[in-house]
Amino acid sequence: CGDGQDERRDGQDEGQPGAAQDPADARHRCAQADAPAPTVAPASTAAPTPGAEAEGASSESAGASAKPILKQARLKLAQIERDAVRPERVLEHLEAAIAIEPQDPGPYGYLGETLNNLKRFAEAVEAYGKGLERLPPAKAIPTLPVPEQQRAQLAAKRGELHRNIADTLGNSKANVDALKHYRAAVRVAPDDFDARQGLWASSLELASWRGLR
Repeated sequence: CGDGQDERRDGQDEGQPGAAQDPADARHRCAQADAPAPTVAPASTAAPTPGAEAEGASSESAGASAKPILKQARLKLAQIERDAVRPERVLEHLEAAIAIEPQDPGPYGYLGETLNNLKRFAEAVEAYGKGLERLPPAKAIPTLPVPEQQRAQLAAKRGELHRNIADTLGNSKANVDALKHYRAAVRVAPDDFDARQGLWASSLELASWRGLR
């Protein structure tokens, strides 16, 4: 834009009637003409800020750290219900504990024991088997890069689950399969007296049964 004098001269040259324009008004109109058109800010597509990501990670970490506490609470409630002889409530709490930390082999043994007491033998064997699946294989335990005490605990747990399966199969008169699990229990945990006793009794019973045939 020009100044006010240029506008007055242009108006007179073109034969436009009217009084001369104030220079201040002319400058105001020039400023409006030169001002950029307003723009609409686009929707934000920016990635989450580091602070937001840290907050989310912190929440996930807090949830993970709470899982063992929640699981132990469920197991404690299961024990209370067992003492009160409410087996169905025991099963509810055990299944909830397993849902919290499904890779922990411990609650599966407790679940199998409860099902065995209810004479739900097939389900009990399945529960014990899931516990075994979550433990290292028997052959791998001696070479695990963990302290000797932890290796001994893992071996004892495998032996216990095999023995529990054998006991349950014996309850359902599946003596041949029971004998296999007693043998597996003794191989992985040779100091398990109950497994040795079960192996001896099962072998004797099976030999007697075959002799009767």
